[in-house]
Amino acid sequence: MTLIQTEVAKPDTSTDVRVLQLPAECAIANAAELRALLLDAVDEQPSTTLDASAVRRIDTAGLQLLAAYVCERRSAARPVTWSGVPASLAERAALLGLHAALGFSTERT
Repeated sequence: MTLIQTEVAKPDTSTDVRVLQLPAECAIANAAELRALLLDAVDEQPSTTLDASAVRRIDTAGLQLLAAYVCERRSAARPVTWSGVPASLAERAALLGLHAALGFSTERT
């Protein structure tokens, strides 16, 4: 039984953006699967969008994995953008001091 169900959009070759659909549960219980998803995409495409619209639960382990992914991409000059970020995710990131590391703007919509 797979704990993470993800749908990874095929890269749009006109814009070279890969969209990664994050799972509903980004927690320590499924950290290995989340890590595998992110590692699979860390060196791909010049640009990646993390779609967090399905995220319902995230803990410190999930946030740390996402921060490591974003930092690794930044160090390779590969941009990461976000879409569908729930307020709860942004609030937890801010509480842990990971807001900037994740690349969230100071103002969320």
